[in-house]
Amino acid sequence: MINDGKIVDASIVDAPIQRNSRDENERIKNGDIPEDWSQAKGRQKDVDATWTQKHGKSFFGYKNHVKVDAGSKLIDHYVVTTACVHDGTVVWDLLTEQDKGQELDADKAYDNAHTKRGVRLAKMKYRVLKQARRNRPLTQREKRYNTQRSKVRARVEHVFGAIDKQLGGLHVRCIGLARATFQVGLTNLCYNLLRNLTLLPKHPTLGSV
Repeated sequence: MINDGKIVDASIVDAPIQRNSRDENERIKNGDIPEDWSQAKGRQKDVDATWTQKHGKSFFGYKNHVKVDAGSKLIDHYVVTTACVHDGTVVWDLLTEQDKGQELDADKAYDNAHTKRGVRLAKMKYRVLKQARRNRPLTQREKRYNTQRSKVRARVEHVFGAIDKQLGGLHVRCIGLARATFQVGLTNLCYNLLRNLTLLPKHPTLGSV
């Protein structure tokens, strides 16, 4: 049920915005904690969450990078990072030996040499959407390819849509990457449990259990 091709994608995880000064943000970005912060204040500050932009809007928090089975739409692996991490840099952390021989679908953000090396090492089939480059627009063949593969890749959007509708979306109120990873992991697990309620009645072996 979970070996019918893989799709990778990422979604923003909202976190409470930190009211820091520009100087404080610059020091945090460089890995330094402002010296004038008290111990109590430091415990209330999230120095792991970062800003990112998507579709012209700014977001503060983390990212939920998931690998989804194309057939069942179950999440079989996830990695949580700070929000500013580029989607395509996390592919290697998502792929495993169990993915060998399967197709990997993803959007244009993953069309890079880093992803290709990861897919090759995992011995998977590269099915990532083609991205136009500067002075190199997509050919008609590449456009047709994107149209065809988009139907498969779009299945991961159903996962994020279900999380938003059934589980109230991805957001954390905890502090730090470790706690955010745990909370997002619970959300992913709850999604899988709800998804199984739909899958089991359709399964020829498990439907009567």
